[in-house]
Amino acid sequence: MWTGGVFNAPNICVSGLSPDVSGKVTLGFRAEDVTLAPEAGEIAAPVYSVELLGDATQITVRSGATLIAAKTPRDFRAKIGELIRFNLAARICHLFDHSTGMRMVPGR
Repeated sequence: MWTGGVFNAPNICVSGLSPDVSGKVTLGFRAEDVTLAPEAGEIAAPVYSVELLGDATQITVRSGATLIAAKTPRDFRAKIGELIRFNLAARICHLFDHSTGMRMVPGR
């Protein structure tokens, strides 16, 4: 759910988004645009899977029924079910209309 520039979903809270609209949206970002957070972060969720990619380790976490992938340093390891925190800057996020899948462009 997106209200007043804040996206809230299970295990996710991203503020600083364009406040033009509110309602059901899908939040999108690239796996390489998140960073590990030592304490608090915009995403704090349990590990669903760990995949060694060679140049990086992809960590997938679960937010409700949604899976979220994040690229981490190649030597990062985590256990399934372990709580992992990520930082996610609002400036790299994209919002999509939940019903149409179309990207929402601020001010339009």
